[in-house]
Amino acid sequence: MVSKGTEVKKRLSKGERLNTVQQDLDAVIHELNSKREELSKVSQELAEVKHRLSIREAELNTKVKQLDEVIQELANKQEELNAVSQRLDEVKQELTRAEELSRVSHTGADRLSKVNQGGEVKQKLTIAGWNIQQDGHGYYRAFKKISGKLYGLYLGRSLRGAEDRIKAREAEVRQRVNQSGHTLP
Repeated sequence: MVSKGTEVKKRLSKGERLNTVQQDLDAVIHELNSKREELSKVSQELAEVKHRLSIREAELNTKVKQLDEVIQELANKQEELNAVSQRLDEVKQELTRAEELSRVSHTGADRLSKVNQGGEVKQKLTIAGWNIQQDGHGYYRAFKKISGKLYGLYLGRSLRGAEDRIKAREAEVRQRVNQSGHTLP
C-alpha cells in the first residue's frame, strides 16, 4: 500500500504542476494581449496611412486636372499663334506686292484714278501703256488693244521685270501685225 507521505508528495507535485501550467497559461495570455495591443496599434497606423494616402491622391488628382487645363490652354494659345503667324505671312506677302507696285510706279508706270460705283477711288495701274489687273489670288495680267484686237500677257505674282516683258510682247505683237499688212497707230 501506499503511504500517506507518498500521497501528499504526489498531490504536491500535481499542485505544483498545475501551478506551473497556470503560470505558463498566464504568460501566454499576457503575450497574446500584448500582441493584440501591437496589432491594434498597427491597424491604427495603417488606417492613418490609408487616410494620408487618400488625401495625397485627391491632391494629385487636383494637380492632374490643373495640368490638363494648362495643356488645353497651351493648345489654344498654339492655335492662336498659328493663326497670327499665318496672318503675318499674308501681310508680308501683301507688303511685298505693295513694294513691287511702288517700284513699278517709280520706274515709268502711270497710275490713273477711277471712281467706282461705291464712290471709292480705285487705282488703275498701267505699265508702258498696258493695263494691269490683279486677280483674287494675287496673279497679274497685262492687257492692251492693238489694231482693234485685245492682247494679254500673263505676268505672274510679281511685277518685277514686268515693263521689259511688256515691251518685248508689244514689239512681238506689232511685228506680227505689220506682217499681216494692218496699219498700226
